[in-house]
Amino acid sequence: MNYEWWTDQKGYFDRSGLPSGWVRVSEYDTSRACPDLGIRKTMEQQTKTYLTTLGGESPRHCVIRGGSATDRTDLAAALGVEFASRRKAVYYFTANKLLERADELDRWKRFAIHDTKGGVSESDSRFPKCVIIDDLPEKFPAPGDPDKQNPDQLVKKSNPYDPSANSQRLFRWFWAHRNQTSTIWVLSCNPEEAEVWLSTIRQYASWEKTATATEAEQTERVLDINLGEIDAEVVPSTNPPALPRTP
Repeated sequence: MNYEWWTDQKGYFDRSGLPSGWVRVSEYDTSRACPDLGIRKTMEQQTKTYLTTLGGESPRHCVIRGGSATDRTDLAAALGVEFASRRKAVYYFTANKLLERADELDRWKRFAIHDTKGGVSESDSRFPKCVIIDDLPEKFPAPGDPDKQNPDQLVKKSNPYDPSANSQRLFRWFWAHRNQTSTIWVLSCNPEEAEVWLSTIRQYASWEKTATATEAEQTERVLDINLGEIDAEVVPSTNPPALPRTP
């Protein structure tokens, strides 16, 4: 039984596409990522709150921004590892690769179009419980706005990239599965553009058929994990505290 459980768990990691060098959340160096104590405490609390998603509650989404690119990716991967370690399907993608590489697009299609092309269904163990979209830049094509007359439909925005790319499919999938799958958005843009992305993602995650959600509901549905600004003069501890391992 142990052998079967271990090999099954390994399959979740093999299929995830998580970057090499990942660590568990309990081993993530919060002091290095967030030298500012106030920002670090908020970041740690938001991370702990996001991990309650693993308990089978309604999925939460999160935006990771600020800090360095390495720290953002490391944290996103660490959160993804917590899903995979519990045999919950997680998939890691980078935004630009989804637009530019056919093999990455094909990997996305395996579950992104399951409802029309016979791919992975929601009852399949390979159906994602968590999707990580890393390195979301300033100019990545946005999905459009909800149609006020028909909130289940999106109004397409003009796409500055190849129209056959995966941008619209990615956001439409997020829109359709916002109540089934947790999504982690890792932002690589400047603070002003990050605020715009955060607001947009919160609106999409919280929109229901009757009306837009309140600001408090949006904040609850999409957590803002902000690593803050990098201060070269702050030297982090060589033995920083780690987030507690989740049960």
